[in-house]
Amino acid sequence: ALCRVLGLPEQRLMAMVQRCPALFSFTPEALDATVQALAALTGLQACQVPQLLAADPTLLLQPDRLKRNQHELGQALGVPTQEVLNLTSREPQALAMSGAQVEERLKALTALLEAS
Repeated sequence: ALCRVLGLPEQRLMAMVQRCPALFSFTPEALDATVQALAALTGLQACQVPQLLAADPTLLLQPDRLKRNQHELGQALGVPTQEVLNLTSREPQALAMSGAQVEERLKALTALLEAS
């Protein structure tokens, strides 16, 4: 039933459960309500939330991290909130990264570009 709510194959769901065993504590109804709430919180469509959760299933239990990550992503990239929303609508899993993680990746990319 959880597979149906998330629209994921069982194998992918089990991989998420290994990283976040508390996923099994959700009833299908509670999981659906949580997915809808996460969509409203982030500006994503409900069908995009599973991509985000596949990147970090613990976000189901820590939705406050999403808003913080969204804010920090904008700061790290130096773009306004609307641009962050545009980015995350195309790449929902970007919301799974903290600002520090984004900055680390940007530094690594910059170093690669400078080395070539």
